[in-house]
Amino acid sequence: MSTRAPFKGPWIKSLDAFVDSIRKIPLKFKASLEEILDESSKIICDRNYIHLWETDADLDSLLHIAYLIDQTQTTSRYIPQIGANGKSVSDCNILIAQEETGRDNFKRICELVEHITQKSGNPHSDGHVMAYEPIVVVRGFNYTNKCPIDGTYIGSTLKDAEAVVTRINSALLILGSMLQKDKIVWHHGPVVKFLNFYLKHTAPQFRNAFVAVTITSLMEFGLKSISISEKGKKNRSCDLEQLSETLNTLKIFAVFIDTSSQLLNNQYLNSYVYWWGYYHQALLPSTIYLNHIASGMDHIVMHCFRLLGAAEKKSASAILEALKKHIPYRTARSFVKECIKPENYTRDLCLSAGSASALDTAFYLADAPLLPLHGPGIQSFARLTVGTGAGKEQHYIPTPAEIDFTTLKLRAASPSPFRVWVPKQGETDKKALARTQDLFTKVIGHLLYKHVVKEMEVHPRVKDAWEAVRGACLWALDRCMGKMPGEVEVKVKEMRGKLEGGVWDANCRKREIFK
Repeated sequence: MSTRAPFKGPWIKSLDAFVDSIRKIPLKFKASLEEILDESSKIICDRNYIHLWETDADLDSLLHIAYLIDQTQTTSRYIPQIGANGKSVSDCNILIAQEETGRDNFKRICELVEHITQKSGNPHSDGHVMAYEPIVVVRGFNYTNKCPIDGTYIGSTLKDAEAVVTRINSALLILGSMLQKDKIVWHHGPVVKFLNFYLKHTAPQFRNAFVAVTITSLMEFGLKSISISEKGKKNRSCDLEQLSETLNTLKIFAVFIDTSSQLLNNQYLNSYVYWWGYYHQALLPSTIYLNHIASGMDHIVMHCFRLLGAAEKKSASAILEALKKHIPYRTARSFVKECIKPENYTRDLCLSAGSASALDTAFYLADAPLLPLHGPGIQSFARLTVGTGAGKEQHYIPTPAEIDFTTLKLRAASPSPFRVWVPKQGETDKKALARTQDLFTKVIGHLLYKHVVKEMEVHPRVKDAWEAVRGACLWALDRCMGKMPGEVEVKVKEMRGKLEGGVWDANCRKREIFK
């Protein structure tokens, strides 16, 4: 490796200005910069390494995992051997399922892996590690565990953290011995405390195997501004300082990735997965998607009757009386939960149904009523361009940067333990959208070719529930017409069109979808 000339650019407060400063870097530093970009990009996308992914089990994360599994199954590589037969080598991924109170993310991810691979896993660590060679799922850490003010883990929280470290190390041993891979790239979420804990407390053989880290959605690098994400705000300054010190000690780097810097600007899955209201049945097992459909239909009903309450100035009791007249509870009882609670129809909540964000959410749910667990968002799609799933042609570069987490400024700088994943010159949001759509179209094609789902048929009980939901919502929206502001009425008409002719409605009513 050549000796790199150190450099520092001007402090910047937005992504577009930062990218512009990179393009204007003095000629004497360009060779050093290009070397860093090339080396860093190759490392975080190297398919010969073990890649660990800390992940939740919301819809965007499950689709990212589905893509990883598809890549593992369709892109194994033949490696010649001296004096022996060659061997086929697959990508190697460990999925660390974040624990959440009231939700079993580990179980959801295992169900997804089994759905796509059509294989049962081998349990380890009392069932908290499931091996689906060469994919391993690990029950991870619960970030809702409380810590003292100084942030140290104590008591049961400490025991939980130590147990997760042991489980991850077990998974590494399983894959490392099986595939003879000895380098690690860790893809972390927005809260870095457990990553710091792992790097401090794991065995030296694993710590020293780290070559890079990516951190998803801790920061949002918008074209015009830089901010800390809501989850990223859980980090304390000392957590970020400790991460920086550890990276420097290990002589590795961390790349900050997020959807804003990758120009993925739409927050709804319908935009990225063609015919999402139909093909979710191929991508996800019914044990997962039925719960999201139930929540989605519940939300649509609540939204439509909030609009009615705002348009006709109805009280909560009057709204519920009208709702119960128009939706047969026996038919839809397992799908209507939040929409029958009077506290969801306060005057302010009813008026909020006319906001642009609420109308957008309802529009997309009317086309495909799969409500994400944590609301709209595609944060995990930022990971599609790194790790084992990254394509041969890269459209983003890991630019070395110094980051001031207090003033939310950054500048191009080397040496630095941090990188920011930024678009190459000429990249646009339309190109990023088209690539993502193409990516999931290929995944769906592979799943259908392998007959993972032989027949995508909506369950009769779900069809009946949709018929009830649809009828009640259309009645409520028709009552609203002429009583709403013009711009709201335009969007309501668009949503009404999806209720009557969207992908999900066509799927349930057996009408032609692919027109």
